[in-house]
Amino acid sequence: MSLMIDDSGDFYLSPGKEVSYVLSSFSSEDRMSFDTESFFSGREGFVVKEMVRKNVRKNGYFYTDYEGGEGGKVLFKIIPNVYRGPIEIEEAVLDTKGLESFLKPTTNFDFETESVAKASKKICSSLSGSEKLNPLIVSDRIVDWIQDNIEYCSVPKSSVEHVAGWIETLSSKQKRDPFTILNTSYNIRSDILKKVARHIRLPNNVTDDFEIAKFVMNKAGNIGGVFKFFWLGEEMTASRTLESGMGKCTGQARLFVALARSLGIPCQNAGGYLGGFDGGNHAWANIFAQPYGWVEFDPTNGEIKECDRKYYGYKFFKERESYPKLSLIERENSSNQDLEEIIELLENNQGILYKILGRKKHAKEIEFLQGLK
Repeated sequence: MSLMIDDSGDFYLSPGKEVSYVLSSFSSEDRMSFDTESFFSGREGFVVKEMVRKNVRKNGYFYTDYEGGEGGKVLFKIIPNVYRGPIEIEEAVLDTKGLESFLKPTTNFDFETESVAKASKKICSSLSGSEKLNPLIVSDRIVDWIQDNIEYCSVPKSSVEHVAGWIETLSSKQKRDPFTILNTSYNIRSDILKKVARHIRLPNNVTDDFEIAKFVMNKAGNIGGVFKFFWLGEEMTASRTLESGMGKCTGQARLFVALARSLGIPCQNAGGYLGGFDGGNHAWANIFAQPYGWVEFDPTNGEIKECDRKYYGYKFFKERESYPKLSLIERENSSNQDLEEIIELLENNQGILYKILGRKKHAKEIEFLQGLK
């Protein structure tokens, strides 16, 4: 389990392999505002469950806003909704019971369109009869197909074509200068463009106007999120991504979902924050496979073999000027001081009914935490 923060200050949590805990220690000015998805559906990678709350108020329509008091504490239980352990691909079994909603076409996952249906048929023809019944093998084949047929681009194809039109009017020398290309093409502050252009080195073998535009715009779009607003109003449906032959992570993830569903694999769109050296907001997909449950696939990066998703974080809570100190409690990462404090909080939160019945509230949680000492 790990925490990550994006450029806007929102917190993302990468769930661990098993149930874990987050202890939030508040001051009087601290706030936490959770997404209701994490609290109620768990569709965002994990479910958040409040275990104990002391000197902290709850507000908001769904009571998912926490306002601290001095010395306030809240213990949250984090229940993973995705599988994070090792996987034996050959052992996966297709199971669609109760998951019919994850097999339907939608506006974004439009697998009934001619182009997506054609791609689906091609992928299906590459699978043997037994492979078609293994959701991990099918999904792996879809990732390979997307990698071979869809080019990553951080801006829409229409924007690349627009810039290519400008490049055509430039001199040979100007065509090799990323700043000139960016500054000529769009009315954006030149000081911002200069900073971006400094990090772009145009390879000698990229000479075609469209290829130059694609390279420069793709690099610019990945440096500080410049030009990400170009996607406003653009359709990033599965069919649009497929027909253009290029798209960013959102379009590639939606194409993956559409193809998976068309081949009978329960699948849902997912996204959040991808940590690591080139970290940033990202989109991927989750497919359902027994005996593992929901398994994460990243069609943009083509990763699946080890199923190690420690850098893939789901939205935890929203940006706040002042937020509580967070302590992560899991089997591989716990301090005795935190454990003693949490166990004491749980033991002091028994309730009258439990005392009358002679039962111990939070017994399983206390036993688990005591085992970490």
